[in-house]
Amino acid sequence: MHYQGIEKEPFEIQETGWGEFDINIKIYPLDPTEKPVSLTLPLKLFPGDDTITLPDSTILNEREEDEIQNIRLVMSEVEKEIKILERKKEELQSELRML
Repeated sequence: MHYQGIEKEPFEIQETGWGEFDINIKIYPLDPTEKPVSLTLPLKLFPGDDTITLPDSTILNEREEDEIQNIRLVMSEVEKEIKILERKKEELQSELRML
């Protein structure tokens, strides 16, 4: 695995060659309280062609990723609460049958 760390501007890499592989990118914010952002992008290099082909998907920025993670956490908590309420409902129905 080839590693290149770029810690100051310009944040650019220029290399030539032929190949097709995934690039793992990890971005570390200057603020130590912020989480690093990881991306994996497919790279295709062909002879005489300096273009980089990226996927057709949108890369989310860190704030959007955080919002999505927060939504997932909230949904997880909601699902837990629903299960608790369903158990309580079953218990109450069972108690009512005994009366």
